[in-house]
Amino acid sequence: RCTARQPGTSLRHHVALNCNCEKEESDA
Repeated sequence: RCTARQPGTSLRHHVALNCNCEKEESDA
């Protein structure tokens, strides 16, 4: 589920571009 989130959702979701979203998904 490593998709590029739009900048503005969260700073952690900005890191999701690095495929870290598997644990950052909780910051919806």
